[in-house]
Amino acid sequence: MFLEKIQRFIKGYVEFQAKGGFPERFINLSSEKKLDIQNVKMYKETITASCDITAYKKIRPIAKKAGMKIRMVKKHGLPFWIYKKRNRVGIVAGLLFFIIMTCVLSGYIWTVDVNGNVNIPSEDILEAFSSLGVKPGIKKGSFNTKETVRKALTEIDELMWTAINTDGCRITIEVKERVENKVEKEDETPSNIIASDSGQIILVENFLGTQVVETGSAVEKGDVIVSGAVINRDETVSFYKAEANVLARTKNTVNASVSFFEEMRIYEKVKKKYFLNFFTFEIPLNINLKKNGDYIFSSGEDFLSSEGQKLPLGIITQRKAYYKIRKVKIAENAAKLMCAEKYFREIDENFDDIEIEKTSIKKGKVSGCYEINSVFECIENIGESKKMDITIENDTDNAY
Repeated sequence: MFLEKIQRFIKGYVEFQAKGGFPERFINLSSEKKLDIQNVKMYKETITASCDITAYKKIRPIAKKAGMKIRMVKKHGLPFWIYKKRNRVGIVAGLLFFIIMTCVLSGYIWTVDVNGNVNIPSEDILEAFSSLGVKPGIKKGSFNTKETVRKALTEIDELMWTAINTDGCRITIEVKERVENKVEKEDETPSNIIASDSGQIILVENFLGTQVVETGSAVEKGDVIVSGAVINRDETVSFYKAEANVLARTKNTVNASVSFFEEMRIYEKVKKKYFLNFFTFEIPLNINLKKNGDYIFSSGEDFLSSEGQKLPLGIITQRKAYYKIRKVKIAENAAKLMCAEKYFREIDENFDDIEIEKTSIKKGKVSGCYEINSVFECIENIGESKKMDITIENDTDNAY
């Protein structure tokens, strides 16, 4: 852990070698004395490891019992660094201030994460808990966990269960979303199948309803093809939700054009402003001179992290790209490419499930523009469901 490394650095530790004798006996004796020896490596009859200063003082008699010779290889940590820099008061004072700040900040929450959510965005959950006082920068134990959880479940209806776990300077909000057993009821409202576009009928696959248009007939947009009204044998009428597939031959047009003189953004200058983010505080690091005009705003961030977790300390960069709208002359080849991109994008959007039989295309320069005009002969399903307007009059026999 990040904090463990800091604590080890503050206490100081040494790397040492132990040679000869009985390495296994040395390790067993150290374990019996409960000495914290780390990074133990063994090569032939030589052991290399590290431990704090207190443990190193106790290791010497143990090594003597095991018949091993011990030697310090390297010193690490704050005590050794301070001793080396003891004549530089400013550096030592600054480091002590850093240590004190680290100790103070270890009593506060640095990060808040969410775990277990699928449909509810993490941002919404974090925002709700932030309003209840659970956010980076708060003091540990400054909130009532049970009360906070109860209020959170009241504010977020989609949550069935939640818990707040604190691990060091990190809070993890565990959630479980409410599962609603929604049974979608099929819409049985009486309806007709109408033509969603004009064309010539090729095939009608009638599953339910009364077909009113023959194959080969021409239909206009909105015409009824299959009626939801069905005449029974006793000459009464029943109304159903008509179901059918209607294939028809249709004509579709696609037009795209690009002017040789287009209004475009011409970027002139990019201004940046930097902020130091410390928990919930944003401290500006430079003076941003005011500038009038149109701009596009963007921002980025670069935060410290530990073991993949984002820490509440970093730099936020805000960018304003200023521009002016000007008419720019576009070269003919560029206009062709732009027009082609526009044309094919529209085809992708509108001809996804349509079979194209025949295409006629016209392209070229027309009054200051480059145009692509095309007509497609297609086969598509034009059947569209539309609810029926029914007026029911009851007679004495309750027949329709």
